[in-house]
Amino acid sequence: GESSAITLALQLRASLFLTDDRAAVAAARSRQVVTTGTIGVLIRAARRGLVDLETALDELGATNFRRSAALFAAVIADEKRR
Repeated sequence: GESSAITLALQLRASLFLTDDRAAVAAARSRQVVTTGTIGVLIRAARRGLVDLETALDELGATNFRRSAALFAAVIADEKRR
């Protein structure tokens, strides 16, 4: 699973490792692998003009994606201040 994916990221010298699993993030970072999650991907896409962040987060919120109630609002507020 995640351990094999981290090993592969290291072997490929991947510039970014995508995971939303907290344990995998910690393991990857301990091996100096740069990580991001789903929200990070959406932020990067929005900054490049590929998606509207609010719309993308609304659509993500309509799925079973687990997050705190205030997380999406904080992400949007942070990006608006940018």
